[in-house]
Amino acid sequence: MFFTQRVSITFSAFLLVSTGLVYGQTLPAPATTSQQTSRVVNSTSSQVADDPADAGMDAVAAQTVVERLVVLISDSEADPDKRAKACEFLAKFGQSGAPAVPAIMGFIEHQLTTGKLKHYFHARPSSVVIFPEGTTGRLARAVHALGEVGPMAGEALPLLKKVTVTPVRDTLSSKAGNSDQAKGMSPRALAAEAIGKIGRPESVEILVALSNNDPNADTRSGALKGLAKLASSNDSRTSLTASAQLRVIAFTDPHEGIREQASELLENQAKKQLTRVVKASPQKKN
Repeated sequence: MFFTQRVSITFSAFLLVSTGLVYGQTLPAPATTSQQTSRVVNSTSSQVADDPADAGMDAVAAQTVVERLVVLISDSEADPDKRAKACEFLAKFGQSGAPAVPAIMGFIEHQLTTGKLKHYFHARPSSVVIFPEGTTGRLARAVHALGEVGPMAGEALPLLKKVTVTPVRDTLSSKAGNSDQAKGMSPRALAAEAIGKIGRPESVEILVALSNNDPNADTRSGALKGLAKLASSNDSRTSLTASAQLRVIAFTDPHEGIREQASELLENQAKKQLTRVVKASPQKKN
């Protein structure tokens, strides 16, 4: 991600005071508690809005904010909802958020472990792990952030694969309006899509298996979005395999909506390829 070279005086002062970063040289940062770091995240979020570039944040400023977000995401004692919010905000930085990948992975593992502990003591164990309320939303935000980092989040691929095969149900998910599922936030589907955005050669094998075999339509839908990303890969084998799988799903998936989605993604891919060919073709002079 590219950032403009303008930084407001107010925001520059905020960065200098909160991090000790001066002209690219990192000075010892003051000790921060999770509450202080959370205030930094909230303050920065209000200034950056939807895009770091819109706030006039340059590369140095972005690095500073990412470092602060990493502190909060890594803090196992911090409120998990605030850590998830930090992940959500970090997703706006795209590949510039790469330094946060290990912290995000740790947060995801913590959420999965918390769910398992809850399951062990559940009165009626089932094949679906019972997670504390809000876990699905936290996982969704963290997984989405890894996808937005893209290829530089390659080390997270095994963990994302683990998320795709972990059915999640919140303790209060049966109550209307209280579940993250009701808001359309599926960690499994987002993890499948993130695998495609990371774009490693092994990604296509994972997504082919998910799109063929996963019983959940939302997860298969996420796998299709991931395959669409891989269909644009510079690696010809990956691109051809992903495109071929989209064609298979367009004719064979039992869910009509999934078939239509696969067809639409193939159509969009064809349009993109045509646009690239037209742009690359020499223009004839009249």
